[in-house]
Amino acid sequence: MNQPQAREGSAPRESGLRWRHEWVSAVLETVASLIVLLDPEGKIAGFNRACEELTGYTAAEVVGRPVWVLLPPEDVGPAKAVFADLLAHNFPNRHENFWMTRSGERRLIAWTNTALHNQDGSLAYIVATGIDVTGQRRAEAELRQLNETLRTLVETGPLAIVGMDLEGNVTAWNRAAETMFGWTAAEAIGRFFPPVPEGDRGFTHENLRRIRHGECLSGVERRRRRKDGSPIDIAIWNAPQRDASGEITGVISVIADVTDRKRLEEQFRQSQKMEAVGRLAGGVAHDFNNLLTIINGYAQMALDIAGPESPLSEAIQEILRAGDSAAALTSQLLAFSRRQVVQPRVVDLNSLVSGMDKMLHRLIGEDIDLVTVLGKGLPQVKVDPGQFQQVIMNLAVNSRDAMPGGGRLTIETAAVSLNPDFNPGPPALPRGEYTLLIVSDTGKGMSEDTLAHLFEPFFTTKGKGKGTGLGLSTVYGIVKQAGGDVTVSSILDQGATFRIYLPAVQETPASDAGDRKAARRTGTETVLLAEDDAGLRKLVHDVLRSHGYTVLEAAGAEQALSLCKAHSGPIHLFLSDVIMPRMGGRELAENVIALRPDIRVLYMSGYTAEALPRAIFEERGFTFLQKPFTPEMLLERVRQALEKA
Repeated sequence: MNQPQAREGSAPRESGLRWRHEWVSAVLETVASLIVLLDPEGKIAGFNRACEELTGYTAAEVVGRPVWVLLPPEDVGPAKAVFADLLAHNFPNRHENFWMTRSGERRLIAWTNTALHNQDGSLAYIVATGIDVTGQRRAEAELRQLNETLRTLVETGPLAIVGMDLEGNVTAWNRAAETMFGWTAAEAIGRFFPPVPEGDRGFTHENLRRIRHGECLSGVERRRRRKDGSPIDIAIWNAPQRDASGEITGVISVIADVTDRKRLEEQFRQSQKMEAVGRLAGGVAHDFNNLLTIINGYAQMALDIAGPESPLSEAIQEILRAGDSAAALTSQLLAFSRRQVVQPRVVDLNSLVSGMDKMLHRLIGEDIDLVTVLGKGLPQVKVDPGQFQQVIMNLAVNSRDAMPGGGRLTIETAAVSLNPDFNPGPPALPRGEYTLLIVSDTGKGMSEDTLAHLFEPFFTTKGKGKGTGLGLSTVYGIVKQAGGDVTVSSILDQGATFRIYLPAVQETPASDAGDRKAARRTGTETVLLAEDDAGLRKLVHDVLRSHGYTVLEAAGAEQALSLCKAHSGPIHLFLSDVIMPRMGGRELAENVIALRPDIRVLYMSGYTAEALPRAIFEERGFTFLQKPFTPEMLLERVRQALEKA
C-alpha cells in the first residue's frame, strides 16, 4: 500500500510512524481473524477485537496475563510444548487448541504463527493468527457420523445398492448385491452391470438415457440372472447421481429380490386357475356320471334279459366295458376337483407303501430299480387308502415313463415339522406336524414350462394315445382333499422329485376286519325316490320295481315332501340325489325325517361338495351310493340301508 512521502525534519518521520501504527491497529481490530500478540514469556501483549468477541474478555482483562489462562487444563501442556518450539524458531505451520470463553464454552481454534524480531535479531513477539473452527469441526464430525451411518445402512441392509456411471459400468457394489447376485465387488466394479442378460441390455441403455435427462425409475420389475446362471426376479429403483455442481454423473440403483413374492403370486394364480378348472371338471363329471349310470344300467338290464347266448350279448358287453372306462375317467376328474366322496381312515403310511411293493415292481418293469426308504416313528395319517394307492401308482407310472431306458425310482417316507421361520414347506400349509412321502426318479426331468402346467387336467407331454393327462391332476386332487399339499422339483436330464405332505393325526389305525353280510337283491319295501334327472330317475324306478320294491317318484324337493305327506302307508327308505335345484338332498332329508322319523336315508351323487361327513352318515343311519353305479350296486346299497341297525 502507498504511504504519504515524509518531508524534511523529524516531525514528518514521527508522523509517518504514527500513521503506520494507526493503520496496523485499524487492520488488527477490524479483521475477522483472532490475533494475539505474545511476549517471549507467553504473556498476552495484544488481544484484538475478534478475540474479545469470541471469549467475552476485554483486552484490558487479559493483557499481561499468560495466554494459558484462556486454555482448558488438558490443553495447557501441549500448548506450552508448541510455544517452546516457537521460541526455538521452529514455527509449525498450524496447530489447534481449545479456548475457554467467559461463559465456559469451549471453542476450537486453528492457529498460524509468525515472529517479530528486534533489530539485534532476538525474538520480540510471537504473532498468533487464529480461526474459530468449532462449527466446522462439528460439521465434519456430523458428516463423518452421517457417512458412517449411510455406509452401515448400505453394507448391512437387505437391499442391493449399486452405483453405475452413465455407460452402465458398476462403480459401487454393496454386500447385499454380492449376496443377491453372486458377484463380489471386485468382480463387478468396472464391468457393465453383470446381472443383465445380453438380450435385455436395451432396457438398461434406455434407462440410462432417461437418467441423463434427470428421470427416475420406480419399482420396475425385471428378470435377471445370478452368477451361477439361475434366474432372479428383481424390483429396481433408479435415481440420477449428481456432483457438487449438480451435473448428472451416474446412477444409484436400489434393488429388491422379489423372486419369492413372484413365486407366491404365481402359485396363487395357479391355485385359482386349478380351482376354476376343478369346478368345471367336477361339474362335467357329475353330469356325465348321471348319463353313465343310465347307459351302464340299461346295458346291464339288457344283458340280463338277452342272456349269454344272445347274438347281442357281445355288443352289450362292449358297451359296458366302454362305460366302465368312462366311469374311471370321471372318477379321475372328480378326484382332481376334490368333489369325490371319500372314505378316509387312519392308516400307517409305511404299511401302505410296503403293501404295494409287489404291485409296483410289476408296474414299473425289471429295468427300473425300486428303492424304498421308510422313516422311523412316522405319524399316522387319515386318507382314503384306495385313493392314496392310486396316488402312488400314478407317480410311479409317471416316473416309469420318464425313464424309458431304465433308472431308479425311490420312495421315501419321513416325519417333518413345518415352521414358517425354519422349515416353511408349501405356503398353503399351516405350521404343524406332517408325514412326508417323497417319490423321486432319475429320468428325463421337466422344463419350467412343463412344471407350470403339470397338475392341469389333460395336460400331457406323452405321445398320442399314451396318456390321458389326468394322472398327476388326480394326484393333486386326492392330496388336496386329504388336507395336504404336493410340490415338485425337477431339472432337465436329472430327474424329478415329488413331495407329498399329509397332516399327522394322533389316532389309532382302523382295522380292516369286519363281516359283511351279502345283501339280497329283492324286497317289498316302499322307497321314496328324489332325482331331478328324468332318465336316471326312470332307471332307478325300473330297477327297483323289477325287484319287488314300491317306488314313489319325485322330480324335486316339493314333490318329494308332498308324496311323503300324502302316502298313507309306510315309507321305508328315502333315496335322494345330493345336489338338486332349489333344495338339496341334505336339507330335503331333514324335512323328510321330521315327517317320518323312522325312515332310512340313502344318498346318491356323482360328487358332493355338500355331503355330510361320513361319521354323521353312519350316526344317523345314512348310507351313500357313488355314481355311476350298476343295478347290482343300487340293489345292494338299498338293502344295506334298509337293514342297517
